[in-house]
Amino acid sequence: MAASDNTGHGTGAHWHSSHGSRLSERTGIRDTDTSSFIADEEMQKRLLETNPNAFRDMVTTFLEANGRGYWETSEENLDRLRQLYAEVDDKIEGL
Repeated sequence: MAASDNTGHGTGAHWHSSHGSRLSERTGIRDTDTSSFIADEEMQKRLLETNPNAFRDMVTTFLEANGRGYWETSEENLDRLRQLYAEVDDKIEGL
């Protein structure tokens, strides 16, 4: 696979998988991974209830990858991840 951006020019920033989704070469995070995670409220609820610490780790990983420039997503997705982080943090802290 060759590195490319959405324009087809090589940048080294992302890999296009066989599924057509972008895969960050540094983090291994696919756009479709996070889109599914952010959109699937049932999965979020189940993870929040069964393993809030792992859920917080997942959200933290996505936010850190974006903050370090390893993964790009929409501001809407970042806002949702921040909201999810606040929710899980409150649950862990017992608020």
